[in-house]
Amino acid sequence: MTRRYKTVYDRREGNWVVLIPDEGELGEILVPAKMLTGYAREGDVINVAFTKDSEDTQRRRERVSNLLQELLGNKDQ
Repeated sequence: MTRRYKTVYDRREGNWVVLIPDEGELGEILVPAKMLTGYAREGDVINVAFTKDSEDTQRRRERVSNLLQELLGNKDQ
């Protein structure tokens, strides 16, 4: 599932860019300025999408679990 938001590049604060979603009640989205340097500037409309990757999440959880078992010693052995 993907959630999409239309935002406006509001301002830069240090190493961060502040994006304001059209749906104002959502607050602000902070993005590392490096991601938009040379690409966008204040006043530009930026489309943002968040996509949950359940398969990769599961793989990473399994990997971390396996690493923990190795570090702590597998109690099944």
